[in-house]
Amino acid sequence: MFKPLSHHTTPNKANTVSISLLLTGIMAATYGFGVYLFPLILVDIKTELAISYAEIALIAGISQMGYMIGSFLCSLFSSKLSSSTIILGSALFSGICLLTLALVSNIWLICLLLLMLRAFSALVWVPMVTIVSQQIIFNHRSTVLSIASGGGNYGIFLNGLLCIYLLPVSGWRSIWVVTGIVTLCIVLGSYLYFRNMNLHQIPSHTKKSKSETSSTPNFSFFAPTTISLLIIIFLSGLIFIPFLTYLIPYLREDLNFSAQFSGSVWSIIGFIGMGSGIILGIIADRIGIKKVLFFVSVSASVSALLLCFTDQKSLVLLSSVLFAFICSAIFGLPSAYIAKVYSPKKMTAFSGFANFAMGLGMMLGNYFGGWIKSISGSFFIFYLCIAISVLLLIPLILILPNEKSKYLPAI
Repeated sequence: MFKPLSHHTTPNKANTVSISLLLTGIMAATYGFGVYLFPLILVDIKTELAISYAEIALIAGISQMGYMIGSFLCSLFSSKLSSSTIILGSALFSGICLLTLALVSNIWLICLLLLMLRAFSALVWVPMVTIVSQQIIFNHRSTVLSIASGGGNYGIFLNGLLCIYLLPVSGWRSIWVVTGIVTLCIVLGSYLYFRNMNLHQIPSHTKKSKSETSSTPNFSFFAPTTISLLIIIFLSGLIFIPFLTYLIPYLREDLNFSAQFSGSVWSIIGFIGMGSGIILGIIADRIGIKKVLFFVSVSASVSALLLCFTDQKSLVLLSSVLFAFICSAIFGLPSAYIAKVYSPKKMTAFSGFANFAMGLGMMLGNYFGGWIKSISGSFFIFYLCIAISVLLLIPLILILPNEKSKYLPAI
């Protein structure tokens, strides 16, 4: 069984690479397919099932409650099950839900299955952060978590290819089938990987070394830094997921681009996201997480503004490229910050609140986007609101203490 690492443990490159690959594959299945596939085929589902954007707003909003349910279940399960068991179980049920979505036509059953998929994706992330905090040395945690958080982009990339080549031939239901089968294959491979690495024996909470525990601040829910982090995570959910949820409907219905072009945009987002998480994670480990989060916030605002004031393919592609480059970081880097300043036990406690904040933000953002479309007939106002809201992140990021500081405040 692997032992938790301290700040000064000698790096094990093979261990770092293998865990990065494992977590990336799981994220590709649970987030790439479970969270990011629905927005891509939303227009086709809406057309076939004859549903309105008012109903879509409810479906998109209610389904995001799964993150909050997953957060609660994660706190419950983490004290009874190993991190790897939670991860494998969540991915397995994600695959089953994806296959089931191909068979149903009732919009509320679809909503329920989407809610379950989001709950399972929330269940996956916290145990991943726990494994990274236990098995990856301090200086590499931002990199590994950024790589893992970018795993969803591999799913996004495949989703886009399926939209281009499979959607016109077999329809949206066939895409659920293919992604469900791929997810189950990833689960099987991950199980074998966990077993070979003995990671299935790692409990969710392990005792930290004395040196690391002494340098980690105590958990205080009402501390200024804790509140700032939770607001940052809430706003990230409010802004970034809804940005992607309604991007393809905006391109296809408001800007009148084809399904093939929209699928290409989706694949480009996934392709760029594969490497951007690694790049931004490495940069964050070198210059600090705060500086990278500042860059991410400004870039997201620019990306949304480009969508608001152009219908040219070149500028739409530029906006997509810019957003793709920074999207993974907004989810991976706050978690990396948490992993650097909390012990595993305190980190798991905080991560439950963080997932709840993220889920609440996504729920409100998705509902707000669909509601604006239903009353205005366009997503223009929605993306303009995103461009403005992103700027609220900047002062919150600037007041965070440096995670590399020797004297961190209680958080």
